[in-house]
Amino acid sequence: MKLNFPLRGPSPLVASLFFSLLVTLQCHGQPQDVPSPTLEIPILDTVVESWPVDAMMTRAQERAIWEALCQPYAPTAIKIPLDDWVASVRSICPMEIDTIALEGIGLTTDHPISFRVDTPPQTLLVHLSSALEDLDCVVEVRHGVVRITTKDTADNRLPVRIYDVSSLTGDGDVREKLIATKFLSHTIQTVIEPDDWEVLGGVSVIQLFPMKDKQLLCVATRTQTHWRLQAFLDQLQRAGGESPVQQSTLPQLSTTPPLKFQPKVEPRKSTSKPGAELPRFRPQ
Repeated sequence: MKLNFPLRGPSPLVASLFFSLLVTLQCHGQPQDVPSPTLEIPILDTVVESWPVDAMMTRAQERAIWEALCQPYAPTAIKIPLDDWVASVRSICPMEIDTIALEGIGLTTDHPISFRVDTPPQTLLVHLSSALEDLDCVVEVRHGVVRITTKDTADNRLPVRIYDVSSLTGDGDVREKLIATKFLSHTIQTVIEPDDWEVLGGVSVIQLFPMKDKQLLCVATRTQTHWRLQAFLDQLQRAGGESPVQQSTLPQLSTTPPLKFQPKVEPRKSTSKPGAELPRFRPQ
């Protein structure tokens, strides 16, 4: 006996759900489950110690954000509204849009951003940074979240970071280390986004802070400039062939007593000759 069953296609509801799933995957892209062995992320393999100065974000929280941004990511669509894309990756990385800042330059949160789907494997951050270039927008990491904002807004609230560059200033005396640190500061302002620094009319600043046997740089600049600076210092350290001490020896705020400044009152005779004072650094 031969049984004939009528062939039925999928119900309209099932077909609609399946089509929506395909569109979602096509528009948003997907994080790759297996990182490409060719991807090397310098910002995740730092050798020069640095610390964020943020009352709402710990160093561990910042590290987690860096790792999320550095996940391999594969967009599969050329264009997608910005807010839709942010919503699709929020489960991967805490991210938000600075709506007021974007409206200030005539952009809405649903403004389309463009991706290139024919590029080699890249990180989420690389794809996002490339997409934001056309909008004159940048990424900043503040208060434990990634924020998409404008360059002008980012310049008005520069994140501060402290870098321990002691291992890059040699083993000389205090005077020699100070001169080396000043030269390093000048080099940074010459090769890392030169137009952004205060000495050339920008808003970013870099200040030396000797602390006992440490040579520290206190830097206020955009988040993405901090990343370039960190990579630059790390590469200098590796080029020198020596690795700094990985465990921080800086005193912790919870265990360090308040500093008390007690200036000496007894007069001191100067034994230095005219012209023998410490040379002042003057950037060209």
